[in-house]
Amino acid sequence: MFYIGFLRNLFVRGRVMAKGWKRVNVPTPICAVIDRLAERQKRARWEVVASALATYIALRKELDKKLWYIFKVLNSFVYLKVALQLKSQGIINDEFVKEQLNKFTKTMWQIQERLHIKTEHIVAMIQEDLKRTNYNGTSKMIMKWNDEVKQLIKNLLVIKP
Repeated sequence: MFYIGFLRNLFVRGRVMAKGWKRVNVPTPICAVIDRLAERQKRARWEVVASALATYIALRKELDKKLWYIFKVLNSFVYLKVALQLKSQGIINDEFVKEQLNKFTKTMWQIQERLHIKTEHIVAMIQEDLKRTNYNGTSKMIMKWNDEVKQLIKNLLVIKP
């Protein structure tokens, strides 16, 4: 069992250190699930509930972290695509596109280093496509990039307890 934060404070050397017990009313079907889990795991009801709470808190924290990186990826990717559109209209130059590409690349490396999800193939593909076309994106290239970024987001959404 792993306990986080406030749940850790309940235990000292394997014993419960609470100042009494409180009751929580739960619907009968939920109580039946708790009872089945307690029986299967050979644990007390309160241990099953405490473990479920700890797992929920950990998964929630992990989900928040991953959603932040999804937000960062989408933002930097959209800025890159907007820069390419503005360049095609002659509004901005190559330097702005390169700056947006660097920001996107930085975000992708952060994901690879911090979350251990491979992103180098996406960065390499986009850099190669842009160099080959002199920093002019084609709709076919952007469709390919969209698919890769979509797959990355799917990978980011997988939560491992």
